[in-house]
Amino acid sequence: IGMHLPGRWNSRHANHLHHFTEGSGWLADALPTGVAFDHLSMLGQLDGALALAGVDTQLRPHLWTRAGATWSELAGLDVRDELYATASDDASAWVAGSDGALYQVDDGGLSPARTGDIGDVSALAVAPDGSAFAVTSSGCGDALCVSAAAHLLARADDGRWSPVAGFSSPSALLAVAARSAGDVFLASASGQL
Repeated sequence: IGMHLPGRWNSRHANHLHHFTEGSGWLADALPTGVAFDHLSMLGQLDGALALAGVDTQLRPHLWTRAGATWSELAGLDVRDELYATASDDASAWVAGSDGALYQVDDGGLSPARTGDIGDVSALAVAPDGSAFAVTSSGCGDALCVSAAAHLLARADDGRWSPVAGFSSPSALLAVAARSAGDVFLASASGQL
């Protein structure tokens, strides 16, 4: 499960990654070299490797993975897509972010699979049975813009992403987890779905 790092971080705070290990406590860890960060946007795991997404000072997004001590940048990320979420299981790995951006991670690269939703993808889940879910928000959910219009999308057998039938939420959705296509959990901001 990935972690969305909310908001744009000030660049003086964006250049740090810390790692906790029992017996050593919290220590500074290495970020990818050769890039000047504007901000980091995601930290998570993809198939057991550490995954880190961020935007450089030229406002170009990047995605790296690290299985040992060396970071590797993944090819195929569109220049308009900032990443916020990651999820994987034994069979598939996904990253997602701004404006419906969604990519399947395979063979060291990214294959675009946009959700079709114009909202930002803030959370992803992949269940052991291969079913996948995405939480998106697309602007104002009410006349006063107090809440975001939240959507829960599911990936169909044909690979298309579409809203889950019969689902609507008046409040922002924060996270999704799935045990199977028929066993899904959601966390919401207001406690209402």
